[in-house]
Amino acid sequence: MTIKIDFHLHTVSKEGGKDENFDFSLEWLKTYLHESRIDAFAVTNHNTFDISNFREILNEIDDVKVYPGMELDLISQNGKGHVNIIFPNDVKYLNELEYVSNKMVSFSKEDAVQVQDFVNWFPSYQDGIFVFETGKANSMREPVELSDITAVAGVQNGLKFQKIWNEEKGVVPVLFSDGHATENGSSKGRSDIDKLKEKNTYIQADNAEFSSIKNAIQNKNNVNIVPGLVHDTSIIAGVTVSTGLNLIVGRRGSGKTVFLDKIEQDNPGKIYRISQFESTKLDQFLAREQKDRGDLAIKKWEIDNQNVLEAIRQLIEDDTPSANIDNYLEKLKDYATDYVTSQTKNKVTLFSEQSFDILNWNWVESSLRNMKNIIDSNQVWNYIEDTSNYRNSLIELYEKVKNKYWQGMLDNRLKSAVNETIKSIKTYVQSITGQRILPELNFQADFRQRLLEKTLNIWGEQLSEDTVDEQLVWGYKIVTSINSYQTAHQLQEGLGKSSNTRVADALSLYHSGNLSDYLKLLKKRMLLNPSNLTPALVQRKTDLLTEDGKIASGGQAVALALTLSLEEATSKDIILVDEPEASLDNAFIKNKLIPKLQGLGHQKTVFVITHNSTLGTLLKPDYLIVAKKDEQGDHKIISGEYSSKILTGVDGQNYSSFDDFIDAMEAGFDTFKQKGDVYDELQNK
Repeated sequence: MTIKIDFHLHTVSKEGGKDENFDFSLEWLKTYLHESRIDAFAVTNHNTFDISNFREILNEIDDVKVYPGMELDLISQNGKGHVNIIFPNDVKYLNELEYVSNKMVSFSKEDAVQVQDFVNWFPSYQDGIFVFETGKANSMREPVELSDITAVAGVQNGLKFQKIWNEEKGVVPVLFSDGHATENGSSKGRSDIDKLKEKNTYIQADNAEFSSIKNAIQNKNNVNIVPGLVHDTSIIAGVTVSTGLNLIVGRRGSGKTVFLDKIEQDNPGKIYRISQFESTKLDQFLAREQKDRGDLAIKKWEIDNQNVLEAIRQLIEDDTPSANIDNYLEKLKDYATDYVTSQTKNKVTLFSEQSFDILNWNWVESSLRNMKNIIDSNQVWNYIEDTSNYRNSLIELYEKVKNKYWQGMLDNRLKSAVNETIKSIKTYVQSITGQRILPELNFQADFRQRLLEKTLNIWGEQLSEDTVDEQLVWGYKIVTSINSYQTAHQLQEGLGKSSNTRVADALSLYHSGNLSDYLKLLKKRMLLNPSNLTPALVQRKTDLLTEDGKIASGGQAVALALTLSLEEATSKDIILVDEPEASLDNAFIKNKLIPKLQGLGHQKTVFVITHNSTLGTLLKPDYLIVAKKDEQGDHKIISGEYSSKILTGVDGQNYSSFDDFIDAMEAGFDTFKQKGDVYDELQNK
């Protein structure tokens, strides 16, 4: 659960001390605790502890945990500064605080406690929580003379909290009010409830008991000043769990997977489950992932070559055969002879008329389609600012091109109709006069087609092995490349056809550089999809490589597939990861898998089952869940906040997390010691 604490609150002032003199107000304190929704707070007056004041508060405040403490001026080898020390509410610690307070009665504003005196005066100091002031004039670092203490960094605002929290190996920051429980203080900001209630710290703990808070506050992932960034608890499948990262351990057959099944059954549609990685599932997942990424890479290649691909489509969709120039010249000579000798040559001039050239407007149609896609794309217009002028100009251009296109298409229809009419008249007149008809040849269209074929053939000859895209993913490279076809089997596979499909003669045209005839032959045999030309032009390959460019091994492929599946898992609210350690080495588990799972735990509710001691001991989850069997052999689930070291069953009974955890991870403490002995033997040889 999420606990809100304020472990730095003044209730009395020391005579002659640094703080202002003020009168304690119990009503102010009650109002502050209520409006701030504080679960636990500490009384930490400067260089003093008033036992009667503390007992008054304790008697009047019954719905919030109250802990004793003191703000001290401390001096050590590291320098001089302020430190708050907070203790459990126990007679032993109250006596120590009162003893030290009496020792400091005569202290002036400039006096400070020597660290050695501190150790002597507080024999139980290691039981407390130390809050060292950070980022202020009176800041100090943790003294080297104090060992084995629970220490955090006290900051005065949210910006400093975030800065320290973001430091990878820094101390845990906390933000407390440093308020004065009074209604007549001269420092108004120190008793302004609206301001002070924003200067508290949220922690993840099972409860507001001192031990739970002390354990939780040592891990910065349990601490924040924004409640939503500290995970709360929830009841899932009848068990109290964290809404963040949960670790499930237990012996084989203890019911861990049964518990995951129950979670999945109770939360339909909200679950992404990664089961124990079987080789077939891995192959399918990785093949799908490589294909999807390869498809994106090939799409980019197609965009880069869209003009060429559009020209190829026009070429293969034009079923008009190329003209035979020799045949045309022979017919032209016969026509000339007839024209000279014919008595009708001066009467029938229609025979000398050539047909209108029919223009190809396919490229315009393609351009219009591209412009329309941009106009309709919200993604494009949301990407740039001040889009209205650009979009209106593009719409205006689109309309002009479209109008000219329709006019061109209309002209083509009229010319085609005229050509057909002239052709019919010529045929009729020829049947009456016997005059040969002037052979027709559309030189412009014919040479355009020949030039296009030549250009495409040259482009096809340049198709060779080339890297289309290279993506770095979690220390691996997913590389998509293209290459020309070398064998009939490769071509059959690329076209998605069976091995008995006849492609050998087409492949010969492909190898000879006759790309246009090759494609037309494939089209004739219904082996070509004009809307998807790429498989006929090049073979594609997507490889999984290591950083140094070598083909990834099976274990490395497992590692990447698992990582990618964890990325995909963020599409669901609850993520179940069942024994992900198969085929993974401990270096990958430590350096890659654990940070990935911890990151997921900040976003989603995650459950991880493991028998791997590296994963189990280094994961440091929000909640530890243990599956075990009771005396009757029934499955039993106990859980608790990881840092609390206490697990609780549904019956309310408490258990030591250490005993069950080490039993699951190491087969008991004896086995753990034996393993340590083996390591010692290896080290000492």
